[in-house]
Amino acid sequence: MKDDQPFGLGGVWRRWRSPDRKSEMDKFAIITVEPNELFADATGHGRMPLIVAKCDWQRWLEPSNSDQPSVDLLRPFDSELMKAWRVDERINSVNNNDAALSDPATDQGEQTGLF
Repeated sequence: MKDDQPFGLGGVWRRWRSPDRKSEMDKFAIITVEPNELFADATGHGRMPLIVAKCDWQRWLEPSNSDQPSVDLLRPFDSELMKAWRVDERINSVNNNDAALSDPATDQGEQTGLF
């Protein structure tokens, strides 16, 4: 975010149980929506993670309310409130997990990720 404040991604989760009921696992997925202008221009991707505005966090997390269903929150986040920069291609591997992954890339040839 341009103001450097934390943001929330919208997702869904469910506890999965094996057919024999001997094992359980929590499963989750981040919801994607059409990209906003910033994301589409910077990445060329046709989707982006759902970013839920802070004022809507409680509504997103609570069970559905028939008076105000959360389906209207499934929209691209306002690109005017966001900033983006290219990061090193190391971000594309789960083997890498360090704070430097979010640093701006220094070599133009290795800028494949976006943060």
